Amino acid sequence: MMVMMQQVVPAVSVQPSRLERRPIYENAYTKKDEVRFANFFQHKYPHWKFEKAPKSYAADWAMLDSETQQVKAFGEFKHRNYSLLELERWGGYNISLQKFERMRQWTKGYSLPIYLFLELKKEQGFSYYWLDLACIQSPKIVWWKVNWRGDWQDCEPAVQIPMSLFKELR
Repeated sequence: MMVMMQQVVPAVSVQPSRLERRPIYENAYTKKDEVRFANFFQHKYPHWKFEKAPKSYAADWAMLDSETQQVKAFGEFKHRNYSLLELERWGGYNISLQKFERMRQWTKGYSLPIYLFLELKKEQGFSYYWLDLACIQSPKIVWWKVNWRGDWQDCEPAVQIPMSLFKELR
């Protein structure tokens, strides 16, 4: 039975303003990757159930307790065609400063964690990593080229997360 998000949202009500809503930038390929990724985690951790969160939420996915259907955390799934070694060489994983701050505010409002899950390439297949965003106390801000338009406007401030903070899923 598919439980609608409106039924499982915690009692605390945090209504985002229009400016706090996450941007709509996902394409069909990204959505397909996210669903595959969520299915992988749900298979590996059957006590979690993953549901796509409404666009007004700071994170893409809600993580529910399979038995109680209560929201216990939120998650972001990111597939990258980089290896762990490449990200370490570049200083870590970059996430938009705007998105990072929006997720931290959301976490404080709900008192629930937001996890960042990474799928990185390796020689044979992929490796998986996770991070609780609450562990980042003093974020390092960098200027990040995001390559959306292909010109000088493609740069934005970002939080650079050292790969040493991520934990590998086995």
